[in-house]
Amino acid sequence: MEMSQAIPVSVIVAMRNSETTIVACLEGLIAQEYPIREIIVLDNVSTDGSVGLVEDFARSSPIALRLIRQSVNGGLTTSYNLGAELAASALLVFVHSDSMLPSTNELGRLVGPLLSDSQVVAAYPILMMPQDVWERFPFWQKYLFARVALTEKPSMCGKFDCIRKEAYQRVGRHNTKRFTVSCGYGGEDSDLHARLIKAGKIVGTSARVIHLHDLSGDYGLRSLFGTRKMLARTYGKILVFQGVRPVVEKLPLLFKPMLACFLFAPIPMWGIAGGYLLFSLLHSMRLYASPLTRMNVRILLVPLIDMALIFYETFWFIEGLLTSPADVKRSD
Repeated sequence: MEMSQAIPVSVIVAMRNSETTIVACLEGLIAQEYPIREIIVLDNVSTDGSVGLVEDFARSSPIALRLIRQSVNGGLTTSYNLGAELAASALLVFVHSDSMLPSTNELGRLVGPLLSDSQVVAAYPILMMPQDVWERFPFWQKYLFARVALTEKPSMCGKFDCIRKEAYQRVGRHNTKRFTVSCGYGGEDSDLHARLIKAGKIVGTSARVIHLHDLSGDYGLRSLFGTRKMLARTYGKILVFQGVRPVVEKLPLLFKPMLACFLFAPIPMWGIAGGYLLFSLLHSMRLYASPLTRMNVRILLVPLIDMALIFYETFWFIEGLLTSPADVKRSD
């Protein structure tokens, strides 16, 4: 792609308590060969050192970097909407503060389809979690990402997506009423995708982005169960908002509930127990195979945690199906 054909982009970074990842995120952005008009960092009332790190980075950044400190934590959707409102470019690149670009040409790969085809309204990358990132996590964080670590998956999840500003505004932007900071579920990325696809083409690209998550080392069992609760409620809400079609894409959301039903299968209890143990072996294979985790005494708890999460997540999945979303008006 000729740089003369390039449209400099506005990069919008949503941040909250990201002191372990924000510098790597910004360093990856300013290293891109594709032109960036501006970087807008929206801080959601961080209580760690994130803001100071961004302020220090801005002083020497070769790209104009603007930090917006919000007085109220409105969550990811409000950050992205405010950033889009302030952005000067016709092309918006949305980035999570726990994302890192592995090379200098990822942005060019991401933006390319929007420059070559006017019908393309959005483009998304390949999401990665390399081994060196996974190995830095504490045990239960390794458990959380055991199935996705060392894999590469095309994903439009807001971590590094490019969207035409006009299309973003036309479809109503992110839904701040449905996806609030206190709603207890996610899915704002899936919701936006469902509306954007009606406005034009959405294409996957060869651009890559690394998911750093949280590198603080402060992630225990309580954090694990909290994360899985939020995800399970999100899966339930996705079915409420979008229905079960396309069925093939929605089947993974039903996997844990179907496993929970296995408990009531008309087979001997030893067969049911064996089935759950087999699931644990397959589900947590990376933990059993890695020398970093298999010699950790916590590995003895993994089969119990695997089975406990089947029923724990099923409960919150059903709760997500049956409870009203945040944007439903309730009569007094």
